[in-house]
Amino acid sequence: MTYWLASWSIYTRTSSSNETGSMLPMLERGFIDATLEYRKVAERSAMSLRYYAIQEAEPFNLVYFACSKGERGQRVVNLLNESIKLKSQQVAYQQLVLKSITEQNQPQALHIWLQALQLVP
Repeated sequence: MTYWLASWSIYTRTSSSNETGSMLPMLERGFIDATLEYRKVAERSAMSLRYYAIQEAEPFNLVYFACSKGERGQRVVNLLNESIKLKSQQVAYQQLVLKSITEQNQPQALHIWLQALQLVP
């Protein structure tokens, strides 16, 4: 589980839409580098796409989504990152974030989270 540590950003999106491939136009226009979709989505694209079988992710997700369009936006994202890094060291904030994760998975989620923030080795 080191891929996400090597990447600057991984964006996730959820939708109540029943349509598969809703991110395909963004991929085709080069707005994103990759997408997780069903194999049939790759096959119906005009692009020459590769697809790989993947395993189910861990039962928790600790990310946020932010855009930095230009220098001002990047400053806002940098401040958000720094705020999260500082708050993440507070036990009360950790407990709040981990509330939605099953108790048995909380220690692992906390370790991965703090590792991603480079607060633990």
